[in-house]
Amino acid sequence: IVQHPLDSCLFLKFDRPIQLGVEDQEEPQLLAIFGIHVDDLFGAYDQKNALAQDFVADLQKIFKFRVWHEGSTKDELTYCGTQICKAPEGHWRIHQGDYFKKQKPITIPKSKENQDTPVTEKERTALRGLLGALQWPATQTSPHLQSTVSMMAGCVTTATTKTLESANKALRYAKANADVGLDFRHLGPREDMTFVAFSDASFGCRADLASQGGFLLLMVNKNVAEGTEGYYNILDWRSWKLARIARSTLAAESQAASEAADALLFTCTFWNLVWKPWL
Repeated sequence: IVQHPLDSCLFLKFDRPIQLGVEDQEEPQLLAIFGIHVDDLFGAYDQKNALAQDFVADLQKIFKFRVWHEGSTKDELTYCGTQICKAPEGHWRIHQGDYFKKQKPITIPKSKENQDTPVTEKERTALRGLLGALQWPATQTSPHLQSTVSMMAGCVTTATTKTLESANKALRYAKANADVGLDFRHLGPREDMTFVAFSDASFGCRADLASQGGFLLLMVNKNVAEGTEGYYNILDWRSWKLARIARSTLAAESQAASEAADALLFTCTFWNLVWKPWL
């Protein structure tokens, strides 16, 4: 078992020992990959390979899991609050519908409705709590929430009753779209995979006149990258307040593009090291 060089909580099981740091060695076969979050484990393995089956059986014996679920026998799994279900077309979909149902709106006194007065410290704490609750799915399964959550997080210190109403509106939107998640499809052979990043920025759009940047990073088949219509898998995204003051739209978009390029390089390197961690 080898730890991924860029993620100490991601483990790789190959069919033969490998020598880290030695580049000119025969490429072994990846049998299983699994990650650990606190005391929860999630992974995938080659069900047609006897060595992989034996490895998974040993895992169950060693860790003595309270509950062990396999996606091949159950059409829905839950991992760290995220629902992983099999779509009718046969691919996998992740979302956090059950999590959104548990979130409560901020209580606004009727005497303050439709006003724009400063909030109390108790209301500010409630605002921080709601935005924190939305921030987690916004970074895990719901890219469509992140821009709103990021923009509102910058208004906490100057929050008014209107801010509370906007936060409740964001929660209603999240609940109405609770079933919207991310689809992960088989896109073709591993050697045909590539990655694409899109970036953009909005100049001076935040309350303090700072600019907002964003990017979306996808895995696609090489044919799709060259213009053929096809599916894609969303791997990473971000919407954030740009670190530097931008004095033009070009300056803002350059910052966003730089972050996107950095994420793209990291993702390509991460992907290559899954298959060849000795490089």
